[in-house]
Amino acid sequence: MPDTTVPDWKVKSGAVALQVVPTLRQYNSEEISLLLVLLCFLESSQLTTDLLWRGSTHQKRWSQLGEATEVGAFEICLDRDLGTISSDHSGLSQLFQKLEAAHVIWVDPSTGMAALDQQVVARVIDGLPRTIKTFWMHQALLITIHGFPRKYLEPKYRQVAKLHLPHLQHTLKEFGDCQNLKVLSDSAKVDLILGLVEASRFSDVGWKRHAIALAKKVLQQVNDPYLHACVAQRDCAVSRTFGDTDRSALALSSFATDNYPHKTDPRMNAELGQLTLQSAINHIHNEELAKATEELRSWQPLNTTSPSTAERIALYHMNLWQGKIFRYQGQFSNSLACLQMALLETKHEGSLEDARPRLICDLGDVYCELGDPLYAEHLLEAEIKRLDDRGRKNFTDRCLLRLSRAESLWGQGRLDEAEALCSGIQSSPHLSKLDKLRLSTLFGRIYHTRCDWSNARHYWTKALSDVSTYPLVNGYTSRVILYSMKEVLLEEGNLEWSTKYNDQIKEMKGRRSGGEGRNGAGYSCESFSSAAVIGVLRAARVEPFSVPIERQLAVKVMIAASMWEV
Repeated sequence: MPDTTVPDWKVKSGAVALQVVPTLRQYNSEEISLLLVLLCFLESSQLTTDLLWRGSTHQKRWSQLGEATEVGAFEICLDRDLGTISSDHSGLSQLFQKLEAAHVIWVDPSTGMAALDQQVVARVIDGLPRTIKTFWMHQALLITIHGFPRKYLEPKYRQVAKLHLPHLQHTLKEFGDCQNLKVLSDSAKVDLILGLVEASRFSDVGWKRHAIALAKKVLQQVNDPYLHACVAQRDCAVSRTFGDTDRSALALSSFATDNYPHKTDPRMNAELGQLTLQSAINHIHNEELAKATEELRSWQPLNTTSPSTAERIALYHMNLWQGKIFRYQGQFSNSLACLQMALLETKHEGSLEDARPRLICDLGDVYCELGDPLYAEHLLEAEIKRLDDRGRKNFTDRCLLRLSRAESLWGQGRLDEAEALCSGIQSSPHLSKLDKLRLSTLFGRIYHTRCDWSNARHYWTKALSDVSTYPLVNGYTSRVILYSMKEVLLEEGNLEWSTKYNDQIKEMKGRRSGGEGRNGAGYSCESFSSAAVIGVLRAARVEPFSVPIERQLAVKVMIAASMWEV
């Protein structure tokens, strides 16, 4: 005979909810009382039905075959009664409407996001016994981590993740330190670790480092090489992004691939590819391009004729970064070939849809450097139209496409159009620090070409200030900007400061002598000399676009700084 005993948590939680909000009695509904209590343990100012529904239904994860599969919330031990309530989307909407009618929540009609009365939150939480409070914290955390989206597995990943992040941060804070997380099942710990890896892509440096640190602590409770690899590669990327190169290298060394002979598993092999990629990017930061290329070529899918989806994504990144290296070396035809292979992967895999606009920007820039800025413009315009046709409103992607289009206009000598486009982008809140750096150098080139020395000096100065925030790239890139500044000052008759800049350039060149950054794979930091840079600028005044496009790159080589942003 089945057990019909009502769990203690359900009885006492329902009683507290009705005591705090007596008007809920009119609905004679256990579901609305339990929903109210659950909402009190989430970030109560940013509530949506989608949050609860996602956290209670099947979500996509990578299978060991490297393909998308679906995992249910009950597999991480979400309570079945609670999951049944929150997995009914239409039922949830009705319950939210009743809570709004009872003046417990307020819904913003413009966003559909609800906020819960803070007095209600405090009274409900205070009225629950400690053990039942712990139960609810546990359930809220499970819903939050299960619903957090995975990159490359879901459309609109970034938008969904940003809506879910406040709830993940809130529930983790309420749950307390890592010791309390030991009560989670092993499957829930796996979901938490992978969720933290994804969440480390968002918010500020403090949160990103906290997310990685917490993932590493929970990892100590789960012996899984795949999880270890995921955390290591993300730790490496986050540390490098914020200039901590020692920690970035340490993160990779913490995962010794020789100790994990799991290459028969496509998912694991794909993650080993991501680790290889991070190692290559570290070499790029050290200007060890030969080593970076060797790393990128060392990895391949288990089945080269039919890679898994996860391995195809790794292949995309390998081709993309090899294309960046070739471009940085001035091997533009080889760069184009690699970027076209990366573009082919985006056509095979819909999961790479979000990556396509940035790749098109790279392709457009390479076409400019190959002397075909007109084709670059057509390519960029076609991508903007494609986004319009699909109703995509990612303003960051659009800004990047317009910035690359401005490059193509500059390459065609259409300076007024390039300036207008740059001016329209300049005030956008969607530009990253690196995008602003690139914008400054583009303005600098526009005004330099026009011999508008005052404006040119303003933007070269701004570019020099911006590039200093990238300590790993402010060597050669800074020298190129300094060469431009020196030329401006000469034209303005400021011989004293022009000489000082020249001395600074010589000093920087001296500090960069030696190492593979100069000699590896035929690559030299000095491949664009002072004479070449100044020659481009002087030639531009008389016959702006007759100089070889490879030499024009001397003026805009700072674009290579994109290799340092992850």
